[in-house]
Amino acid sequence: MTALFGKVFVGVYVEIKRSDGRIHPAMVTSLHEDSESVTVEWIENGDTKGKEIDLESIFALNPDVAPDEEIPQSPEPPLHSSSVAKANRVPKVYYTSNHHHLSVIHHLVSQKSQ
Repeated sequence: MTALFGKVFVGVYVEIKRSDGRIHPAMVTSLHEDSESVTVEWIENGDTKGKEIDLESIFALNPDVAPDEEIPQSPEPPLHSSSVAKANRVPKVYYTSNHHHLSVIHHLVSQKSQ
């Protein structure tokens, strides 16, 4: 199977939109790579119904099963050690109670990279 189908496979349930606008779950029963579509089936009033649906429509209603988009990675220049030290500074907040006043002390703690 190709990445074309994402996480759609035979036996998985997906939401489909009917010609009258209703949306309901249906089970994928076959994959059609040539037409970039799937066949789905569902039970309605005791009868098994089915239809072929293009992948674009499936992914529009079921974004969780769409293929993961590959983000092209561009080479990044290495960071200078001073930039890394600044990036590793993590704010720490400590709360203390002093004479019924709550004071907030901010500390920046530099983490050592190992």
